[in-house]
Amino acid sequence: MSDAVASPLPSGPGFTVAAVVLTDGAGRVLTVRKRGTEHFMHPGGKIEPGESSDATAAREVREELGLILDAAGLELLGSYLTPAANEPGHWLKSDVYYWPEPVAGERIAAEIAESRWVDLDAPSGTLAPLFWAALDATRGRLAATASDLSGGGDGCGGSGSAG
Repeated sequence: MSDAVASPLPSGPGFTVAAVVLTDGAGRVLTVRKRGTEHFMHPGGKIEPGESSDATAAREVREELGLILDAAGLELLGSYLTPAANEPGHWLKSDVYYWPEPVAGERIAAEIAESRWVDLDAPSGTLAPLFWAALDATRGRLAATASDLSGGGDGCGGSGSAG
């Protein structure tokens, strides 16, 4: 697991959020762009009072894409401190989770303008700072999943520890 939040939180306004890396099984990651914004990012959002980070991640995916994820199946990739993509002068403390099963059939909800699959071998476009911060951990987790599926893993079929 990455531990990118090693320094004290910066001064100024910030948010604590949770996001999920969703893949299609072909090395691509699903990103979304919220209405009125230009950055594509992992599905996710702000943690509500009394809500756990993994529950937030699952709730946000359901709200944004209509996909039902069991929070217990999410694997923590890491925690990151980055500039907020759509709120200049703000920062994010983000817990980023990985969903170990490929997804399809997503539908975008009212707050989402569009979704886009991003190839991790050649990511391009206007991607949020958090996407870039979590890129190495995402690539590592996808490589581990591919190894498990090809028989080169530890036999846990992609459901082993993310860390």
